[in-house]
Amino acid sequence: MPAEVRRWWLAGKNGWGGTLRAGPQALHVTVTADGVRAGERTMSLARRPGGPADPAANPASVGGVALPRNVHASGQELLLAARQRRRILRRDPESGELRAWIGLEPLSPGGPGAPGVILTGVGDLLIVAEEGRPRVLALHPGVPLVFDATALPADRRIRDLAPTAGGMVLILAVSEAAAGELWCWEPGADAPRLTATVPPAADPAAEPSRLLVDGAGAIYVFDGAGARALELGARPEKEGWRPLAELADRFAPLPVVIEPDPEHGWRLRVAPADAPRPYPWPAPPAWPAYDPEGRRLELAPEAPVGPPPYLASGSVEIGPLDGRVPRVVWDRLELELAALPAGTAIELRTRTADATAAEPGFAEWSAAHRVTGTTRRAPDRVDFAVLSPAGRYLWVELRLEGGAATPELRSLSAAYPRRGMIDFLPLVHRETDQDTRFLERLVGALERTWDPLENAVGEFHRELRAETASGPAMLDYLGSWFDEPMDPEWSVPARRHTVRHGGRYLFRRGTPSAVRAALRLFLANRWGLVPESLGDTPFLWEHFRSRMPLHAADTPDTGDGRTAGRLFGTEVLRRLRLGSSALGEGTLRDLGSPETDPVTVDAHRFSVFVPRALIPGGDDIRALRNVLAREQPAQAAAELVLVEPRLRVGLQATLGVDTILGVYPIARLAATPEQRDDAPPARLDYDCLLGDTEPGARPDTPALGGDAALPWRIT
Repeated sequence: MPAEVRRWWLAGKNGWGGTLRAGPQALHVTVTADGVRAGERTMSLARRPGGPADPAANPASVGGVALPRNVHASGQELLLAARQRRRILRRDPESGELRAWIGLEPLSPGGPGAPGVILTGVGDLLIVAEEGRPRVLALHPGVPLVFDATALPADRRIRDLAPTAGGMVLILAVSEAAAGELWCWEPGADAPRLTATVPPAADPAAEPSRLLVDGAGAIYVFDGAGARALELGARPEKEGWRPLAELADRFAPLPVVIEPDPEHGWRLRVAPADAPRPYPWPAPPAWPAYDPEGRRLELAPEAPVGPPPYLASGSVEIGPLDGRVPRVVWDRLELELAALPAGTAIELRTRTADATAAEPGFAEWSAAHRVTGTTRRAPDRVDFAVLSPAGRYLWVELRLEGGAATPELRSLSAAYPRRGMIDFLPLVHRETDQDTRFLERLVGALERTWDPLENAVGEFHRELRAETASGPAMLDYLGSWFDEPMDPEWSVPARRHTVRHGGRYLFRRGTPSAVRAALRLFLANRWGLVPESLGDTPFLWEHFRSRMPLHAADTPDTGDGRTAGRLFGTEVLRRLRLGSSALGEGTLRDLGSPETDPVTVDAHRFSVFVPRALIPGGDDIRALRNVLAREQPAQAAAELVLVEPRLRVGLQATLGVDTILGVYPIARLAATPEQRDDAPPARLDYDCLLGDTEPGARPDTPALGGDAALPWRIT
């Protein structure tokens, strides 16, 4: 697109009020909405009062933004904690049915009057609590044992749990003295600590009831009485209770469907693994339904489904957008779509004038453009030509249609003035306004195909740099130029580091610095670090540097107490010699000469020293060995030395090479040969510490026979 073209850009970031990209804003833009919610991130249809997207009508899922308290989902895993049966049910990956998995005997007895169960997950642990009670349990699903347990002060009543990004649990509790408190607990580490007090909501008698986590990981406290939410840790200008409807577009679609149920309060509908999101409403009859206890429900085909979640239609008018000069020809409007489900549609029409709406000369609306959602994936962007005649000011009207679902619009942009290939046509083809408008549309259609190609060619040089490549696919392609394979789990910054490494060391591959840099890059990507942060790790030692032969006639002392070399000769490889070697003490070798053994024993060999804590698993070790095999010179033999965190005078005491302080060794008693990559064998009372199963365990971990107590048994 030519440089003279300017653009108005409207989105939730600027309140849908418009920001002129080229030049100062000339006029304030107003937004008039009827049945449309212009949110912070998207524009969509307003939620229907009393529908499943209304928090008051569907409190279990807070209007479709959170799972019920007793439901936890992570990836393909779906768990439900039954209040009366005191069991955790798990979705079977093959049949899709909810089946009994773990019992909850440590909780209070079940039954009709039992308190509800709150369920969430942190890492590999399941966190369980009872509504209105102060106690919290951490269960390890791999073994039927309670990993850890804690309790708040006795007068606190737990309302909800939520995981944090740092592997901790956030606990929402209330008491007679405080309307709401937030406690933070790290399972297996310490007792919960009070981190914040929830400020009062608009209704002093209301209590916070839920913790909500949006798609970006931010946590909110929800006040069910007023349908308002408070973001934790928000910037000062955004602090305070806000209506949940203003924040709804921040939350990702739920992995299941939660529907209001007149008999059970709510029911859970499990969607097939290949069902597209957001899920359709109402849920298809073939999707299994479960009550809050995890019991299968048989729904009649004619069962009422209730009102749809969104209004059937709504409209919004935005304008005036100022073209800054009279009789400007507006070019195109571009819509960036977040979602356009099947059964929804967006209509767009415009009008222009050289005066504002309050003055004479105001124009009529143009013909409408329409885009309709289908079962296929909707395009990310759609654009339309402005059909209105020339005019300084532009108004845009959008009409959204839906009901069962809603179209979602991320942004709207308007480009002006119209410039393009039509300016190169002879004036004889543009004698009348009708001819001009026809040619503008005809040539504009061709330009819409040509411009993206022209822009792609003009910007392609950015794709060839690690700093500006567009994404993982392009970075993987660039890495293949330098024979740098990418791990699918690596982040985009890690891939950029890898591509930069390949270009920097391409002509130095096989040298010590290149080998060390490749290994350092792998370790940094493994832990999400910058390679420079590892310093001199790993350490590379070339064996020829140990070759300092000392002959019998030489003086071993250099004067400062150090030895100038080591004494060895033709027996360095213990060759078997007839007449001089004792039986069973020599080695039969058929290559090389005994006279050159002192030199060849250390030739073309090097060792790489890596702290064991940086590669704790067998898969990590094998991957590091693959990197070493790929980078080492063809004529050299490499040895990977895993340095355990020990300090042994005379054996392992070289600072910066094989001495590590502050980390506990990773060991396994009686390791088999197949297990030695995961952990080397250990000897009790020498280099093995009994305690926690995780690396870096505390030295004060209780030991059986001392102050340890067996945890509860979960059946």
